[in-house]
Amino acid sequence: SNAELTPDKIREGMMIGMDTGEHGWDAGRYKGIDHIVQTFRDPETGQMMVSESSSKRGVHATPYEEWYKQWGRPTCMARTSPG
Repeated sequence: SNAELTPDKIREGMMIGMDTGEHGWDAGRYKGIDHIVQTFRDPETGQMMVSESSSKRGVHATPYEEWYKQWGRPTCMARTSPG
């Protein structure tokens, strides 16, 4: 649930599957997942980050709190724990 992904509960190495809405090409996917991101801690700043790829920006990293403000509430997300 999104409550498990609030900035105070997130850990580095988590994979987060997102359902960003209905798209014709994502029908039948588990929980409607159509986008995957991964968390990591920036070794220089210690800040929690999200790494993702998009067709417009390519692979990029965003501070987790900033990313969560954009995506955390309106999107259905599922997490996996780091091994």
